Formats: sequence, C-alpha cells, structure tokens
Amino acid sequence: MKIENTLPDHQKQIAILVFANSSQEELKHKHLVHGQQLFDHLNKKTLVEVRKTGLPYAIYSEKEQHGTTFGERFANAIEDLFEKGYQKVITIGNDSPNLTASHLIDTSHKLMHNTMVVGPSIDGGIYLLGLDKSNFEKNSFVQLPWQTRLLAKFLIKKISASGTHIKLLYRLKDIDKLQDLQYFLNRINRTTRLFKSILLLLFSCIYEAIIYQPKPLVTTIHTIPFNKGSPDLMLYTQSN
Repeated sequence: MKIENTLPDHQKQIAILVFANSSQEELKHKHLVHGQQLFDHLNKKTLVEVRKTGLPYAIYSEKEQHGTTFGERFANAIEDLFEKGYQKVITIGNDSPNLTASHLIDTSHKLMHNTMVVGPSIDGGIYLLGLDKSNFEKNSFVQLPWQTRLLAKFLIKKISASGTHIKLLYRLKDIDKLQDLQYFLNRINRTTRLFKSILLLLFSCIYEAIIYQPKPLVTTIHTIPFNKGSPDLMLYTQSN
C-alpha cells in the first residue's frame, strides 16, 4: 500500500481510503461481456475525483486487503491508515459513478469539525464513510451488517447512539447488480461520454446474446461480493 499526496506533513490529518478490487480481479469473478472496460472506467474515474481533492489517498485492492470477512478486510484497511498517523479517514469504493471530488472535500471539512459523515446509497448501503480515529471501534465495526440493505440504517443508529454528531450526504446510486447499470442507461444524457459508450456497448452485447441464442435461454444474475461490498455482476446462459 502506497500513500500518495501533495500536502506538507502538518496538513496530513486526513487520508482517503479507496477500498476496491482491481479490474483484473473483478474479471475473475464476473462473466460480463466488456466488463474490462466497465471496471477500468470505474476505477479510473474514482481516482480522478480523489486526486482533484489534493488529499493523501491509499488504494487497497485485493493485494493489500487482509482478513476473512469483508468487515475484517475493511476494518483492517482503516486501522492501517490510523496506524500510519492519520487522524481521520474518508472511505469510498469504486462503484458510485456519481461520486465527485466535492463530496470528498465537503466530507473533509465536516471531519475537521468533529462530525462523522455517511453517504447512504439508494439501496440501503453506503458509498462513503468519514470517521475520526477516536470514533473507530474495530470489533463493533466488523460486526456491522456489511453487504446488506440494513447497513446504512444500523450504522447511522450506532453513530447516533454514541452521541457523535453525524452528517448525511445526498443518497447516490451505486452499482450492485446488472439492473443498476440499467438505471444509468436510462439516464444516459446525464452520464459522461465514455461511460455512455461503455453502457451502450455492454447492453447491446447482452441484447444480442438473448435474441440470437439458438436454444431456450435462462439469464441469471447472482449476488456475491463486488468491489467494496456490492454484489457481483454475473451473466450466463443455460440451454435445455
């Protein structure tokens, strides 16, 4: 793990943690036509927004993550940054196309005023978490209902119960399953040109696979861990 930054030492209180697998690792688990373009785009776009902030950041892909469960791997990554001397950490994944540098900068300002920040996803998860070292209890953090629709609700309740001030960001859509890509396709005029072209290419291939399959087709979408805790995108066909 390498911390990248452009700030002098006395300003290095906050670090951004990008907790996401590499596109190569995603392809091992996701049988998605043109998935390489999709995963590369999500990773690159996330880093573009992170670098705009000027804050130090660390990328924890599958190579840097360690632990048995998702909660353990996530908690260990956060703990690593605290042990490196950072007092506040902003955590994100790579599956929220609408996440911008302004979300991260706003979160950093809130953290400097002793406020925890949660960016809830539309599906009940979270796309961002900003926390102070003093608010991090590793054992209870690991036990949160990660990768479920109850995560944001439980996390917000836990923070509120501790008496810590909390700021909620606007809810954003993240990519948990194939239908979530359809959500962005339906709003294609609001996406970047590159993301638009990837979506059109991806769905045109899926459409052709369904239309031109010579035998009866069954299309199944599995939900297994993806990126920072979202389900996988797996599309396969089964003939009689």
